[in-house]
Formats: sequence, structure tokens, C-alpha cells
Amino acid sequence: PKLDGLRALPFRISYRLLQSEKFELPCWDERRHTAQFQLFITVQNGNRASKGYGDYLWFGVPMYDARYRLPRRHAAKDQGTPKKRGTGRFIFNPGGEVYASTPASDRKWISIARDLLPLMHEGLETAWSAGFLADSHDPGDYQLGSLNCGWEVTGPLDVAMQIRGLQLEPQVV
Repeated sequence: PKLDGLRALPFRISYRLLQSEKFELPCWDERRHTAQFQLFITVQNGNRASKGYGDYLWFGVPMYDARYRLPRRHAAKDQGTPKKRGTGRFIFNPGGEVYASTPASDRKWISIARDLLPLMHEGLETAWSAGFLADSHDPGDYQLGSLNCGWEVTGPLDVAMQIRGLQLEPQVV
């Protein structure tokens, strides 16, 4: 659905960290090597008449980052490396404290129940301010795209997460 056709976008999930063990080899770099568990939804220009048709941003719901007590806010280009190509699209990840106050490292069940719609609008504004999605600044052009949930592991870590109750229920105007 288009964002301007929604009055709310309730999101729910419960999760529990089961395993997180890092193996600090001689090449270990704390800035690069981590394991992140997160959910991403693409917010995509779906207006075929728009010059920016098909362009999108990554909207994130971070649940765990092995480097930090709570995942940190991230708003920047999806940069690649020679070994891992990036999409070049904007990533908007409000930070773990927006969703929960308990760190996953406590290994207890954590529940998120949050309306994502205001955060998605914040993500669009942040992307536009950073020079992304330049061909359309009309919020009416944007809609929900794809959704993915899981691990991004960039170092030697053994990790496992249990999830339950995943719900994303767009409420139309």
C-alpha cells in the first residue's frame, strides 16, 4: 500500500537471542566485524508517472548488534566493498532504543509493538535531506515494497535468534 493511504502501520515482533559467540582472530576489527539481526522494509517509489519510479530506501528495525548494548542509529548510503556489493540506496535505521529498552544480549524475550508509519516518514525526510530519492519529494509516490528479516554477519561469530509473533498490519485510511 501507498504510505499516504495509511493511517497507521502497526508492527509487532518478539525475539530472543539464543547464541552470540565471537571468535576474535588476529585480523579482528571491532568497527567491521559484527553480527546484526534486523528487519528491513523497502519504502519504494511506486508512481509509474514519477521520474523517480522504482527508487527506494531501506527502512530498518534493528534488534541486535553484537558491538553495542542497543543497536545504534544509522542513516547513510548502503556502501559496498570489493567483496560485498552495496545497493547504493539510503538506509534509515532509527536505532534500537526507538523500539526497545532491553538489550537482546540479556537473552530474555523482547517484544516490539510500534506504529512504523511516522518513522517511515522520518526516513523519507532524512533521505531527502541527505540528497537521496532526489527525483521525487512527494510522500504520495512512496509505498511499502519488500520485507526481509535476518542476520547480517560480517565476522567470525556464531549466532542464533528466535522470533515469534511477526505482524505487519497496514491500516488504510
